[in-house]
Amino acid sequence: MERDDTVQEDTSTDPLALARELERSARAVADAVSSFSKPSESTEVLSVLKAAQQTVAAAYAELASWHGRAQLGVHHAGEHDPRDPQNPGWVRAQVALEEAAQYAADAAAALERARSANMSARWFDEISDDGV
Repeated sequence: MERDDTVQEDTSTDPLALARELERSARAVADAVSSFSKPSESTEVLSVLKAAQQTVAAAYAELASWHGRAQLGVHHAGEHDPRDPQNPGWVRAQVALEEAAQYAADAAAALERARSANMSARWFDEISDDGV
């Protein structure tokens, strides 16, 4: 039996690898939701998307917090373009990430409203052949 010497990358704690995986998954979901073979699953899909959006909001908030804790000489070597020393890039990034976290939380709330409204429809478990 041949030995597999390939090293499997551990993505469980690699933020970049996990973000790339999230992007691929989000793209796949976007492609898949254009049609449902089982329309009754649409409510659960909205519920899962809401939970995912809440998780993304938490990730943005944590990234904002990390930028707020970034220390000169430890995490970075200062501003690449120091034209505005009172408003360095990592501070601007922190503010933008705090905004992104709020927007993501707002999107999660909108998804909850969509899920709630979607529940009032009497969805079929399968698509009707006669279009009714």
